[in-house]
Amino acid sequence: MSISFGETQAQTSKTYRLEARTELRLKVSGDPLTVRLLEGSAEVFGAELADEKPYKLSHGSCAIYTWEGCMIEVTGTSKPEPYVAKAPCMVEYANVHQILNERRNAVARYLRSAEAKDNTEVCGPRVMVVGEANTGKSSIVRILINYAVRMAWKPTFVDLDPERNRLSIPGTITATPVEYVIGGGDEDEIMNHSVKLPLIYFYGHTSITDNKELYANLQERLAESVEKRIKRPGADVEVRAGGVVIDTPACLGDDDASIASILHTIDVFKVDFVVVVDNESLQRRLETDITNPNVAVASVGKSGGVMSLNPAARKTERARLIREYFYGAQGELAPREQSISLNKISIFSTSQQESLPDTALPLGQQSLLLRTGFAPVVPSQDIVGSIVAVSFATMNAELDKAPVAGFLYIKSVDSNTRTMLALAPNYDPIPGQHRALIGSIGWFDQ
Repeated sequence: MSISFGETQAQTSKTYRLEARTELRLKVSGDPLTVRLLEGSAEVFGAELADEKPYKLSHGSCAIYTWEGCMIEVTGTSKPEPYVAKAPCMVEYANVHQILNERRNAVARYLRSAEAKDNTEVCGPRVMVVGEANTGKSSIVRILINYAVRMAWKPTFVDLDPERNRLSIPGTITATPVEYVIGGGDEDEIMNHSVKLPLIYFYGHTSITDNKELYANLQERLAESVEKRIKRPGADVEVRAGGVVIDTPACLGDDDASIASILHTIDVFKVDFVVVVDNESLQRRLETDITNPNVAVASVGKSGGVMSLNPAARKTERARLIREYFYGAQGELAPREQSISLNKISIFSTSQQESLPDTALPLGQQSLLLRTGFAPVVPSQDIVGSIVAVSFATMNAELDKAPVAGFLYIKSVDSNTRTMLALAPNYDPIPGQHRALIGSIGWFDQ
C-alpha cells in the first residue's frame, strides 16, 4: 500500500469510530482512498498517523490500528467496503517488541558503562521473522522496526526475500540502517526519508531454489557487511543496541530444505531470536533443530486482515516494483534510454550452471565459472526484456562479493553495431568498463 500526502478532490467521505484494540481494514480496488485521523491515536504497521493529515492510499490493502480508540475519515470508494475488526495479534507483536526492547536497554546500559571500553562484540538482538506466504510476515517485520525506531533505536533492516524485496527490485537481497519510522502503508513501499541507500546484492531470481549455492553465498556477503557496520569503531549506541531485524522468503516452511536455509541464516547473521508466524509445525522443528541455547524461538498468530496474493497477483506486484524503480511510485522520475557499447560492458549470468568441460569455455573463463558460479553471457536478442544489475566489481573475481550500483532494462541489442539500448534510472552515461549480472528477472516497459 503506497501512502502519500496531498490534496483531495470533493468525494464521498465516511467516518469510522474504532474502539480500543481494533483496526480499520481497507483495500483499494480502484481509485485511491484518502484517510485522516480525526480523533484519538492510530498507527499503520507501527507508524503513528498525524492528526488531521490526509494520507493517500493508492493500491493494495491497509490496516489502521488503535490501542486506545480513534475516529478515522475515509474519502473515496472501494470494494469491499472498509470495516472495523478486532486485532488480538497486535498484542502478541507488542509483546515480542517488549522482549526485544528489554534486550536493547540491557545492551545500551552495558555499552555506556566503563566496563564496555572497546568491546565491539556486544550488540542488540538479532531477530528473524519466518512464515509462509500470506501470513503477514513482512508486516510484522515493519511493526517491529517501527516500534524500535519510536523508542529511539536505530536497527538494521535486512530483507532476504528476493521475490518481493522491500528495499530494491525483485531478485535482490538487501540491508539498510533505519533511523525514522517506515512510512505507513502496505508491505511494499519504504518512504524515501525512512531509510538510507540500501546495500544491494543481486541474486537474479525470485525463488531461492533457482541457485541455492549463490543465494547462500550472497547471504554470507551481506551478513559480513552488516556485521562490519554494527561493530565499526565509533558506532552509535542506538545502532549497536538496535540490533538487526530480518525478513525472510515467504517460501520457507517446515520441510528439510527450508529448515536448512533457516539454520544457515541463523548461523551467518548470528540470529538470537526467531519469530515464527502461524506455523506450529515449523516452530516445533526449529525448537528441536536449533542447537544453540542462546537462540530463542517464539510463535505469533496471523492477523485476520492479511491480504492473500495468488501467483498472478504476485507477478503483477513484482512488475509494479520494477516500474517504480525506474519511474517512481507516482511517475515522478524520468528514466533515460542509453546506447551502450558492448565493448564497455561484460555481462555474466547468475543462473545455476551445468558442469562444462574445460574446452567448452574461452581461456580463463572456466576458472571464473568455478570460482564465482557466474558464466559470461554473449549479448543477443535473448536478453531483451531482462533486468541487469551493474556491479561495483572492478574485476571478474569480485563478482560474487561486490554489491550492485543500480539496474538497467535491456530494450534492444544490435549485434551489427555492437550496441544495446537500455533504460537507465538517470541521465548520467555509464562511464568506463563495467560488469553486469543477469538472471531470470524480466519486465515489459509499457
